[in-house]
Amino acid sequence: MRRALLFAAWLALCPALSFAEATDLSPGQIRDAARTALKTGQPEIARDLAAALLERDASDISAKLLQARAVRDLREFDQSIALAKDAFDLAQTDLQRYAAAMVVAQALSSKGARTRAQLWLRRAVDLAPDERLKANAIRDFQYVRDRNPWSSNLSFGATPNSNVNNGSKSDTVIIDGIEQTLNGDAKALSGMEYQLSADTEYSRQLSERMWVFGGGAVEMRRYTLSSAAKAQAVSLTGSDLRYDEAELTFGTTFFATPSAGPTTAAVSAGRGWYAGAPLVDFVRLSVDQTVPISQTKRLSFALLGDSQTRINDPINSSVSWTAQTALSQKMGNGDRLQYSLSLRDTASDGGATAHEGWSAGITWTRAKPVAGMQLSAGLTFDGRHYDEAFFGTERRADRGVSAEISVVLPKLEKFGFAPEISFSAAQNLSNVGLYETRDYGVTFGFRSAF
Repeated sequence: MRRALLFAAWLALCPALSFAEATDLSPGQIRDAARTALKTGQPEIARDLAAALLERDASDISAKLLQARAVRDLREFDQSIALAKDAFDLAQTDLQRYAAAMVVAQALSSKGARTRAQLWLRRAVDLAPDERLKANAIRDFQYVRDRNPWSSNLSFGATPNSNVNNGSKSDTVIIDGIEQTLNGDAKALSGMEYQLSADTEYSRQLSERMWVFGGGAVEMRRYTLSSAAKAQAVSLTGSDLRYDEAELTFGTTFFATPSAGPTTAAVSAGRGWYAGAPLVDFVRLSVDQTVPISQTKRLSFALLGDSQTRINDPINSSVSWTAQTALSQKMGNGDRLQYSLSLRDTASDGGATAHEGWSAGITWTRAKPVAGMQLSAGLTFDGRHYDEAFFGTERRADRGVSAEISVVLPKLEKFGFAPEISFSAAQNLSNVGLYETRDYGVTFGFRSAF
């Protein structure tokens, strides 16, 4: 019966062929006929031809992939995924594994499992034997990502840091005119910071120009102290500095007119823990408007609100409002510059918290790699003026500067993620010596290459 169906399928594709000629088909001819059936919209025939090949050789990888593609076109997605995964397990070369990964991803996407499809497309990118096939996998990844209502990110970083506790760079502080020596744990401690964060968001389009979204995020920071820091602060351990945060966010993005830039409004609520104990509950509001100025320039405005309820120290609960603006510009050589400015007012019953502040920064992103490396850099200045005096009659006033250079190494990319190394330096100057800080850090992490 199978052989009769095979001959019928072959004759349907090649009607000019005699029955006698069709009785002696080679595997190559059957394979070509199956491919033709797929191209001409005849998945049933392609499925049967591939099945005939698998009867001859159950480990025929190309036949499994042909059948997987055929049953996917017949909307038998689970069977398609299983066949393509079998082919992936049997594959002997990167090209075979690449082809199998692509078929798995296509079947998953057709089933609606787009997040898993993106993971398989990242495998395909990593396995691609040449740049053309890699570009095809990246193109498919971007296509699936743009149609996936779920967007998820995972970030990990490890940072050798000269000041993991945000301690003072001074050894002493003047209190009521008397010089006091700071405890070891109040001064800067060196060590390692490990940061892990994850977020996921679901977006749904309500109309041609309006979307709603909701999601959640978690962040964990862990620390280890250097030998020198342990000797300086004998009663402090890295676990005493650990910080965790979790939040839920809901919002909307819309375009007021077809030519307008996007407007995004969101509200989030969450909690932070310090050393394992509840530290703060927060509610945050944000409204952001982007205004296209030209093909190479865009301006953005944002208003941010942040209400923090300190669980461990209620007097330092606060409400902050921040106004931000940024200008992004693409230069003639493709490089990008962004200039930013923000003003902040924080109201609180705690003198250590209530203040007015500002910040201004510039960020540069180079378009063309340098020696195979992608470069970006940023410089930020900021200032804060507090409402109450500290250890005397003068109101605390801080001013700071920070700089960062980031290097991405795309040649070391794995599964579409490239290593990123960031070098940072920051200094805060204050009229109260306790709050003068200086720290340097090198962060190792990964960034999606597409």
